[in-house]
Amino acid sequence: MTLTVHSLAGEACRLRYPGVAAADIPFPHTADGLNRIEFPTEAGKTYRVTGIPAREKKPVPDTLRADRTLNLEWDFPEPVTVWRAADSSPVYEKAAEGVVGGSWKDETFDFGAAETVTYKITRSDAEDGADPGAFVTLNHATEAEKQRYRYLVRQLNAVCGGAEPPEFLG
Repeated sequence: MTLTVHSLAGEACRLRYPGVAAADIPFPHTADGLNRIEFPTEAGKTYRVTGIPAREKKPVPDTLRADRTLNLEWDFPEPVTVWRAADSSPVYEKAAEGVVGGSWKDETFDFGAAETVTYKITRSDAEDGADPGAFVTLNHATEAEKQRYRYLVRQLNAVCGGAEPPEFLG
């Protein structure tokens, strides 16, 4: 596979693609693991990366369930990495890796100190929490509070127009 980048601004370029660091890269660059490279660019110049290894499509976890005691369960036979993001953090931290058996309990997170927590599971060979996987978000709202929220959003949407409220889990 070939990847072509045409620089308009002359800024640093960061590429993330499986196996990109093993490709034929005929210009100065730095690799961050096997799946990321970075290189400086000049405005108006084109950069070509060739020989990127074919991407093997592997199955990824697609189900994840959790409860407020931070017990997680999933239906995926291979080892997984568990990622966690508290409140509105866009960054997942690694909570556990190489977990097998379809369940795990988070013994280290203080759910009482956060409004929400989002868990994500990925294949164990995933490099970070941005890789594909299944996720679930828990919050402290009771079922009655969630029903009230959905009702309010529906009422506002009836007056203002809009989409259905999101489904909160947990």
